[in-house]
Amino acid sequence: MSRKWEEAFSLLRYIELLGYEAYIVGGAVRDYLLNKEEKDIDVVMNATVKEIMRLFPKAKQPSAAFPMVLVPWKSLFVEVSPYREGTKTLEEDLACRDFTINALALKENGTIIDPYGGKNDLQHRILRSIDPSKRFQEDPLRILRLFRFAGELSFHIEKKTMTTACQLQHLLSSVAVERIQQELDRLLQAKDHERVFHLMTKHHLFMAFPVELQPERPLPPTLCWNFHMLVTPAERWAAFLWNLYGRNANKKWPHWRFSKKMTRSLSYFFQAIQQQESLSWDDVELYDIGIERVLQIERFHQWVYDNKDDEKLRKVAKVYRQLPIQSRQDLRVNGKDVLTLFPKIEKKKVGWILREVEKAVLRKEVKNKEEELVSYVKGKLRYEG
Repeated sequence: MSRKWEEAFSLLRYIELLGYEAYIVGGAVRDYLLNKEEKDIDVVMNATVKEIMRLFPKAKQPSAAFPMVLVPWKSLFVEVSPYREGTKTLEEDLACRDFTINALALKENGTIIDPYGGKNDLQHRILRSIDPSKRFQEDPLRILRLFRFAGELSFHIEKKTMTTACQLQHLLSSVAVERIQQELDRLLQAKDHERVFHLMTKHHLFMAFPVELQPERPLPPTLCWNFHMLVTPAERWAAFLWNLYGRNANKKWPHWRFSKKMTRSLSYFFQAIQQQESLSWDDVELYDIGIERVLQIERFHQWVYDNKDDEKLRKVAKVYRQLPIQSRQDLRVNGKDVLTLFPKIEKKKVGWILREVEKAVLRKEVKNKEEELVSYVKGKLRYEG
């Protein structure tokens, strides 16, 4: 047993010594039974938030909107919550959870409490909701979580749960874009994403997204959802958006909530696929874009046009490694040198000069040696007057 679990069990024992019931619940128990590394450990107990705060003076409630307390315990920070609103017992609390595989609890002695058959569903690799209509209406995002779990765990969805999810999928239109995006972010990295995206396509799930995210029409079943050759999240998001929107992806992806870094990557990707022929890279482009993003663009372009070429990726990486410089810091002159050698130069021109030097070195018009670079700068300044 890992140190993390030993410490979690010791917390349960401590709470019980104080006269309360306490159990580890949810995903941590599921992962415990699947022998997967647990991320967070959640505990429920028969106490109010105020009582939990009194029992653990150093604990903090991250948000008054959620009845959860973050309890520091040995090397852990454990999320401790009262039984869910409207419930008085552990079994009632577990009945409110999204799927049977998450409706499991663990006692301090290692005993599993499983009132809804979660262990059996884990063994048979089945995703089942205890009361799918009620659970999905409480939080429609659970419909998307259903597919995300199917992809991450390679589980199949029980018939009634699937039928209800399809009947209520229209409720996804009211879910915040950020929440939908978080689920898709995990599904895109899931080992079984291809099968699950085909399943979502079959049931027209993408047409139930908020209006601004919806594709123009139901997606055809022939789309390629195999993203395994795409290495980074940015590449997989680009492929997902390409499948949803095709050549309109440039107009549609700004409706999603991407970071600035992701936005830059997507701009490069969708610009690159305007060219159907194999991409070519000159040394200045490789330098400016950077090898990491260039390889991402290459893989995405190859995926779109079904032209996987690992040899080309190796050649591009080799060319980059052989560049005379890979960043401005590699130049044998810098901005301070330029100002020292040419004190009368306008400061606003220094950046331009260094950029010209970079291009000249990359194009092998001048070697990256201080004397030659200084001579090049002198000539450039004379020429510019």
